[in-house]
Amino acid sequence: SDLIIILIAILTMQIIYLLQRKTDMWESLSKKPFYIRWTLYSILFWTIIVFGEFGKRQFIYFAF
Repeated sequence: SDLIIILIAILTMQIIYLLQRKTDMWESLSKKPFYIRWTLYSILFWTIIVFGEFGKRQFIYFAF
């Protein structure tokens, strides 16, 4: 399950990277209609909420 999520995340980042090489994504996104922009913003927000880990843990660099 985690492997599938990681693979999808890596694939998504690579697609975004390739698109950014050809065009300015933020500029092209700003030219899109309101409902498309906010749909994408909402998808990004909910992806972070669903797949994020928000538990309280010790900061990783304290181990070094």
